[in-house]
Amino acid sequence: MQYWFFCELFYTLATSMLKIAIGLFLLRIANNKIHIFIIKAIMYISAVLGVTYFSIVLFQCHPISFWWDLNPDHHGYCLSASVMADTSYVVSALNSVADWVFGILPIFIVKDLQ
Repeated sequence: MQYWFFCELFYTLATSMLKIAIGLFLLRIANNKIHIFIIKAIMYISAVLGVTYFSIVLFQCHPISFWWDLNPDHHGYCLSASVMADTSYVVSALNSVADWVFGILPIFIVKDLQ
C-alpha cells in the first residue's frame, strides 16, 4: 500500500512535468501570439493544478502513514472517498482538455509554416 501511495504521488508529478515539457517544446516552434498564449496558459494551469493535486493527495490522511498502515491500533483520519473521487474527476477532465489541446495545436502551428 505504501508503494501504491508513492506511485500516485509520482504520477501526479510526472503528468504535470510532461505537460510542461511538451509546452516548452511547442513554444520553440510556435510563432503566432495566440498559440503562444494558449501554450503558456496550459503550462501555467498544469503547474498549478499539479502542485495542488499533489498536495491534496499527499495530505489526504493525517498522519500520512494512516493511508497505508493496516494496523487497527493506528489512529488517524482521511478525507472522504467522495471528496477524493470528485477531485480526481476534475483533475482528470482538465488534464484531458490539456492533452487534446496539446495534441491538436501542432496542426495549426504547422499549417502556417513555409
